Amino acid sequence: MVRVITPPAVTPVSVDTAKEHLRVDGTDEDNLITLQLKAATMRAENITGRALITQQLEERFRCAAGEVELTRWPVQSVQSVTVNGVAVDGSTYSSELGDNARLSGLPKGDVVVTYTAGFGDDGATVPEPIQQWILATVGTFYENRETEIADNRAATVSLSYLDSLLDSYRIWSA
Repeated sequence: MVRVITPPAVTPVSVDTAKEHLRVDGTDEDNLITLQLKAATMRAENITGRALITQQLEERFRCAAGEVELTRWPVQSVQSVTVNGVAVDGSTYSSELGDNARLSGLPKGDVVVTYTAGFGDDGATVPEPIQQWILATVGTFYENRETEIADNRAATVSLSYLDSLLDSYRIWSA
């Protein structure tokens, strides 16, 4: 289970860039667009399994084989590891960072890892296809704020065709 300890300071796409994409002038819609950017970012992170902007995370494991694989990539650094509530010295285990991040040589037990993950500190570090997906998603949210009723059926908007923009960054599980 992953828990965000310190959320990202910014979204991968700025409000100004989203407003330009939406062709919105003024500041009346800024709060709405900010909420939509956060929702689209969270959805992109859930689809890809990645942290987009630098954030601190905590993850818990039941370690039986001496190795755990962190699930939010790219991992930048590991701050702490505890096993059964006892801090583990960084020199007693090995770590691989980035994608496929894992810690090995751990004692067996309940492991808690605190780590930093993300492409970087601002949107410029996030791959452009992910930024484009976020913009398209915000555009869909913005244009379809409410459920529309047509022929007594709720109209829905499908973003599945856009999801292919995220495919290259998606972490596929076995």
